[in-house]
Amino acid sequence: MEQQTQQAQPPAAETQQPEAPESTKAPAAAPAAPAPDRAMTLLDKSVDEAVRRQAETFVLDQCRFTHHQRIAQMMYEAGLYNDLKKDGDRQLSPKEALARAMVKIELGHTMGIEPFEAMNGIYFVYGRPSLESGIRAAKMKRHGYDWRFLQHDTKGCRIVLLKDGKYIMKPVLDEKGLPVMEDRDGKQVMREEPVVVAFVEADAQRAGLLEKKGSLYKVWPQIMYFNRCISIAQKAYAPEVLNGADLPSREEAQEM
Repeated sequence: MEQQTQQAQPPAAETQQPEAPESTKAPAAAPAAPAPDRAMTLLDKSVDEAVRRQAETFVLDQCRFTHHQRIAQMMYEAGLYNDLKKDGDRQLSPKEALARAMVKIELGHTMGIEPFEAMNGIYFVYGRPSLESGIRAAKMKRHGYDWRFLQHDTKGCRIVLLKDGKYIMKPVLDEKGLPVMEDRDGKQVMREEPVVVAFVEADAQRAGLLEKKGSLYKVWPQIMYFNRCISIAQKAYAPEVLNGADLPSREEAQEM
């Protein structure tokens, strides 16, 4: 058998690519940036939101103030309000009158009273702001307060106070001023009774309101007794309806 001589093939030479010059090499990748701190990110967002809200509030306050100034100017020019003309026997200058109108509007704003309502319901008496009792009573009604008359005549006014249709209660006290306790379902609880607010002839007499010259208690006693009564009720049991403002009623200011 014929043998064929096989010649070993030499191994293929490896193809080597020439190195790229330094100028054409791709730049090395930058190290990865650290992940942002989540807490700091939330803090930054909160600060940005707070700054934005403050800016919005500032702009809105500026717009509101300018709007109130225009209303004050209009009210002054209308010439309808005596307390913008005189302070007692002294004639007010236009600058004083405008400033007083603006004070009425801004003071009303702090109590949740609209500008036109404030112009009609807030009066300066002897340089001191006062509030019409009708505005005070209306604000109480809007906040869920109500009352029932126990007495409303020429001798005085007595009312029982309610909130959201329920009587406002107070503890019953003994002769020592301590709460009276009673047994209820095996537990000792304070005995309670509905709140009664009153301003009667004896109170007016004690305050020297009946002897004053031109006293309105002799002309409109029912109205005057109610005005005092509702003022006492609001200050004692519903201060939030005027945001804590402690203004006397117009009638009280006139009697001071």
